[in-house]
Amino acid sequence: MGAMGARLPRRGPSAADYVTTSVGLGPIDAPAEQAIEIAAENLIWRPWSLRTGEPTQIRTFNSAPEAFEQFLRLHNATNDRILKFAQRHGVLGLCEHGLPRHHRRPSDHSKSPGFEIGQCVRCAFKFSSDCAVIEPLESWRGLSASANALLRLMFEKLRPDAERRDDWKCALWLCEQQDVRCRHGKRFRAMWRKVVPDQGFDREWISRLANEWMRCSGIAPQLFAQGKAPTCRVAPYEDSGPNLFGHLAFRLALSLAAQKGYVVCAHCRDPFAPQTNKVSSERRIFCEKCRADKKPQLYAKRDQRARDRRTKAFATGS
Repeated sequence: MGAMGARLPRRGPSAADYVTTSVGLGPIDAPAEQAIEIAAENLIWRPWSLRTGEPTQIRTFNSAPEAFEQFLRLHNATNDRILKFAQRHGVLGLCEHGLPRHHRRPSDHSKSPGFEIGQCVRCAFKFSSDCAVIEPLESWRGLSASANALLRLMFEKLRPDAERRDDWKCALWLCEQQDVRCRHGKRFRAMWRKVVPDQGFDREWISRLANEWMRCSGIAPQLFAQGKAPTCRVAPYEDSGPNLFGHLAFRLALSLAAQKGYVVCAHCRDPFAPQTNKVSSERRIFCEKCRADKKPQLYAKRDQRARDRRTKAFATGS
């Protein structure tokens, strides 16, 4: 048989045949709903029962897809609303500094923000006098505002410079607070302050700040062998305790990478995922909450009054 007619030998499956790029979110641990409360300006949750002294039962569940979008609205939410969110989706898992438990240590100050993962070292929880873990609501709102700002900076490229300066300040919240609360020193402070407050759209610095969230997340790709087939998912480390922040950081990175996944509400200015892919850049877009509050009708009436004024001014020649 000639060379052209030679039959190629059958080969077995190679490693490339088994490669998959599908990586989802793994399960999350959270305290029982009744163990989460509000005290003054703090959210508290109890690892142990006050009545029996026994460890509080920890729930394990898959993070709901709507958790991230609801978290984006907590920057101006009431205490009760934050409490309901925590009881439904879990606690962030903040440390004694009011920051994600896997934030930078002072010895990490020589590493650029968002570039090196380094060692996974957890900071201690802050406990109250009755052994409840304390998470400041100020930190909840600050992280929510920071995520909002990063999404607005990515998806609203034509905003006025004054508004973008405010967004850059909010986006830097995690870097700034690591500096202020943990005293990382001048070298770390000089790195994150390289961000020019009045610069416009800068995808590189948006990615750096999002990577700083990932660096502090305490999550990693892990293999789960339970069930019919093993799966690779991103999940918090087993001994990290409740850590909703890790899931939110991963969803933030996915949302920023999607480019078309989020739009910004014309009224409340909060990013949200539209239910339709047909979104016009020339029309106002409203989130579900603002639509329920009839904000589109309010803007329509305002536009109509403006048109009437222009028509009257043209007719009178003034």
